[in-house]
Amino acid sequence: MSKAAVICTDNVEEVECLTVVDFLRRAGVEVEMISRTDKLEICGAHGIVFMADSIMEDVLDPEAYDAIILPGGAGWEALYADYRVRDSVLEFSQNRKLTAAICASPGIFARLGILNGRRATIYPGMEVDEYEVQWMDKAVVQADHIITGQGPAKAAEFAIALIGYLEGRGKESEIREQVIMEYA
Repeated sequence: MSKAAVICTDNVEEVECLTVVDFLRRAGVEVEMISRTDKLEICGAHGIVFMADSIMEDVLDPEAYDAIILPGGAGWEALYADYRVRDSVLEFSQNRKLTAAICASPGIFARLGILNGRRATIYPGMEVDEYEVQWMDKAVVQADHIITGQGPAKAAEFAIALIGYLEGRGKESEIREQVIMEYA
């Protein structure tokens, strides 16, 4: 079973955060929702309040997780401002562990240099042009161990891609079918 860290902060885009957590847990991935603030309670960008599982006390050890995932929304700037988040992203990427972000958060990856020379996607209009990133107008882009997603309308596709990477195509298909059947 894979284990993923989803980094949460106030003003996060709720659908990007909670869809990823929901889908990964359906797939059997152990997900830890980690608050980068000093409290477990997270207030999303649209006033939805939810609880994280733990508080980020230090830089995450890539040996303890198979993936780090950054949801987007207005909270992306707080994620980028936190050295623990930046250092954790760099550690995961350097260790070639799944390093994923959606919406505005791929801009964090660009600023950290881990997207240099790679294809990626980001919320339209949030492209960071001063870096060597080939921005794609696609729902989800995978470049090696890095997966980026475009935004809230693409959160399900992003989550399904994470499942495929962590648990394989069979589990990806199973969850895709389960979700389509449940919500059709």
